[in-house]
Amino acid sequence: MRKKCFVIMPFRTELSNLYNKLISICNSVDFDCYNSNEIAVGSITKNIFEEIFNADAVIADLTFSNPNVYYELAISHCIGRKTILITQEEKIPFDIGQEYVIKYSNTLEGGMILEEELKRLLTHILNGGIIDNPAQMFLPKSREEKKLDRLSDLSKEILIALIESRKMEIEIVAETAFLLKPNSVNNLKQDLDKLNKLIKKIKKHN
Repeated sequence: MRKKCFVIMPFRTELSNLYNKLISICNSVDFDCYNSNEIAVGSITKNIFEEIFNADAVIADLTFSNPNVYYELAISHCIGRKTILITQEEKIPFDIGQEYVIKYSNTLEGGMILEEELKRLLTHILNGGIIDNPAQMFLPKSREEKKLDRLSDLSKEILIALIESRKMEIEIVAETAFLLKPNSVNNLKQDLDKLNKLIKKIKKHN
């Protein structure tokens, strides 16, 4: 199933080509890309909230320092969406300036830099990577996250190795089970899914 990437950006003619480029970049790494112009009629603000909430990634273009963009960016940060910041501006507000921002120009070289960095970060997100923001770093962590934080890097590597070993055992059993009772494989697949999710959670805290 393809992931969703919601784009927050000013609606100005100078950026119309940029949005087409963002669609192309997102599609190349299995993300569907869309913005608020493609939202159905109704309460635009409510729909934007819903789209940000349902997105797997958010790209926010800070060019022209548009107030609506910063408002939607704050929403994305507060609800913990993995948000990628881009801009053509040399100077951006101090609070955001402390975060990683892809700075690009409206040139062939600038477009290549933007494409390379966006693909890298979107692939990072696809692989279960995290992108922190000030709001999320301030919020209290869950009990599970605190446990993972206390693990040393070596402990995490050992834990992942043990899980991978268990996965291999399940896969061997699954092959045998499929030959004898094909319907019995479903439970084993669920176990493998759980182990894969656990590995992703551990790697996020590396």
